[in-house]
Amino acid sequence: MNYKLVVMSVCDSFYARRPQIQIVTRLMEKWGYDYRPYVDPLWHGWPDKVRCYTRDVPALLGTGVTHVMFIDAADVMMLCGPDELMERWTAFNHPWVYNAEVNIWPPNSFTPEEYPTPPGVFRYINGGAYLGELEHVAGWYNKWTNFGKDPIVCEKSDQHWMAERMVKHYPEAIILDQNCEVFQCGCGARVGPEPAIQISPGKVYNRLTDTYPVVIHANGGDDIIADTEWRTLWSSLLD
Repeated sequence: MNYKLVVMSVCDSFYARRPQIQIVTRLMEKWGYDYRPYVDPLWHGWPDKVRCYTRDVPALLGTGVTHVMFIDAADVMMLCGPDELMERWTAFNHPWVYNAEVNIWPPNSFTPEEYPTPPGVFRYINGGAYLGELEHVAGWYNKWTNFGKDPIVCEKSDQHWMAERMVKHYPEAIILDQNCEVFQCGCGARVGPEPAIQISPGKVYNRLTDTYPVVIHANGGDDIIADTEWRTLWSSLLD
């Protein structure tokens, strides 16, 4: 398929100095992505993340970009190149696919009964990674913000802001990668005597879905350098 994919992230100037940021960037560079991390000098908290992507994604319209991906800047590890990623994403036959996780976050922000996704282990939206057609994503952002004219009201977190809209507009706007074909969250998937995922150098295997996801989000406060398993995953790719 013909495509022009841009991958974006945002963080504050203090966070940008963390070595974890450099690992994520090096992985993107290794695979040849057009990666555009943005350091926000006016960052005051998670509402600024929403403000950034609802502003910067529509700004890509008319530039030749066809697809956009947004990731968390310090804990998302890419395990494949753009062509394989786009081939996997195309199989969803939907213009906007979000990462899915085990838990509802923030806690008690929704009940399982309020979620429109089918039953399964990974059925709740995670704000750490998505991939979509630029026109579709920008269109929904413009609808939700009145083309950037309305203030961003983000009372709990950026993930809660997106969850409110996903729940209301599912599946028209967004679907989730519940089978972990592309995306995988670590939080809740590495617990118990038989964890859902198995991590090895350069690979993650989800034994529940029998898949090898390629965009890995070490969410839940994990440190991709200090955590031995996560370090094992990415270090072999950068040796």
